[in-house]
Amino acid sequence: AYMKATAGHTYVDARFGFNKTASMAAGLYVGAYHFFIPNRDPLQQAEHFLRTVEVAPGMLPPALDLEKHMKTSGDTSLADKALIWLKRVENATGCRPIVYASRSFWEDYLGEPLAGYPLWLAEYGKFAVLPKGAKAWAFWQRSQTGRVDGIEGHVDLDLFAGGEDSLKVLLCNHGADQ
Repeated sequence: AYMKATAGHTYVDARFGFNKTASMAAGLYVGAYHFFIPNRDPLQQAEHFLRTVEVAPGMLPPALDLEKHMKTSGDTSLADKALIWLKRVENATGCRPIVYASRSFWEDYLGEPLAGYPLWLAEYGKFAVLPKGAKAWAFWQRSQTGRVDGIEGHVDLDLFAGGEDSLKVLLCNHGADQ
């Protein structure tokens, strides 16, 4: 289960701690994601995420949610800004983050610079259609209107591209201390 932890350089989801604890108590692998704000400093956003989330062995990799594009000043592309966040979080945690994006957003704003990171593809339909330049998806969000017992309202429904052994390899520190 992935849950929103932070956004920008100041926002912390008020339910993050509860959601993480409850998901772990239910026996789920847990991970946190950061909603990226393009016109905010990417390094400040990474530091904010790192202050908020303790990425521990056995957790799902941190994820960077990229779905918003704004006019930004300077020559730095959104992909370059995202790379700053991704590299800082990876260096601090030792865990390679995942990039969350839709196919069209990937093709319009991200692409090749982020191709080395696992992709969490947001693609609502019967089949996952990879963006141009992406080699594979690690997770596929196939719906945002799912229902799960014990949770009020809609939840995202995702698939993992592999079995439990593959998932354990993806975990931070490959599931150490489990």
